[in-house]
Amino acid sequence: MKPLQSSDEIISRKLNLIPISKYVLERNTYWEEHNILTGYWYEDEDNYISDERRVTFLASGEKPIVLSLGAMSFEEKSEKEKLDMFVKAFGKSGYRVIIQGF
Repeated sequence: MKPLQSSDEIISRKLNLIPISKYVLERNTYWEEHNILTGYWYEDEDNYISDERRVTFLASGEKPIVLSLGAMSFEEKSEKEKLDMFVKAFGKSGYRVIIQGF
């Protein structure tokens, strides 16, 4: 496929399924009816074992703040600079944090 020129190329005018929980994001009253919050999409993992570092981190202090960056990519230098800004800001805040993103 050719590179996208605009997000309009991936947004349907018929149906957009948005994988976000209604408990996290309230549906915008200005959205058209074809934009639907579906809740998160998970693949069942019967034998899932969490990474030991994550378990240790979560058990070792106050509940962390979660910053979810969605599907943002940090390959471009300008995007990495934004990620570094978040890391430095949370470092100064003294809060524990999990930064989720691609």
